Amino acid sequence: MIKQIAILVGATVGLWLLLLPLALVESLNWVDNGHLLFSAVAAGICLVPTIATMLWSDLAFGKAPEQQLVAVLGGTGLRMGFAVVVGLALYFAIPEFHTETFWLWIVGFYLFTLTIEMTLIVRRQGETTSPSQPNKAV
Repeated sequence: MIKQIAILVGATVGLWLLLLPLALVESLNWVDNGHLLFSAVAAGICLVPTIATMLWSDLAFGKAPEQQLVAVLGGTGLRMGFAVVVGLALYFAIPEFHTETFWLWIVGFYLFTLTIEMTLIVRRQGETTSPSQPNKAV
């Protein structure tokens, strides 16, 4: 599980670093100069609950199907709820975050972290359910 979390964190930081030049250029050119801050905060807002849901799915892995379903659905609610609640809190509490640009960064990082998480979980499921020896047709 630590390896999967490291991959998730590394991929998210990698995406942020890849988009860093864009954020810097946009911060210099636009009146709204918070792109660097927005991108970093959005990455953190999306990364924290995704790590929590990965840990939750790891606890449910190999248990009853009902527990796995609860982990998947609960994880979705946790991840989305955290991102929306924290995003709204920042949006209304801090004037610099009162912009649509901040929400675009959140949506982008949310979808990216969700994709990475699902890929890692499905890959793990596939590794444990596939037989070690392929069946030969008779």
